[in-house]
Amino acid sequence: MKEINFNKVRVEIDLLGNFISLETMNHRLIASSEWALDSKNDNMYISDFKVVERYRGKGYGSFLARIIFGLARLYKVDTVSLIDGSSLEGFWQRLGFKWDKVRESWVLWI
Repeated sequence: MKEINFNKVRVEIDLLGNFISLETMNHRLIASSEWALDSKNDNMYISDFKVVERYRGKGYGSFLARIIFGLARLYKVDTVSLIDGSSLEGFWQRLGFKWDKVRESWVLWI
């Protein structure tokens, strides 16, 4: 994993809006994502996961994903699923996601 200068990254988590973002200290967006819990609170869905192009390949996506996994553990969910991770298959596989044929989705068991 690439080294990120954490002194220059702001993490904002909106627990009511289910939104998370990474920003520079000047409030420039680096990466963001949304999530939702299913009705039983046993699965978290990640959606709209994106890293601004100029920040790609520098570890910010992995950093954002791991923060989301930490939130999933706080919510005590069993799995994290992707709404649409098809364009980033390799990225999600490196983070431990597996294709679930039943759910027809990329899934990470927490």
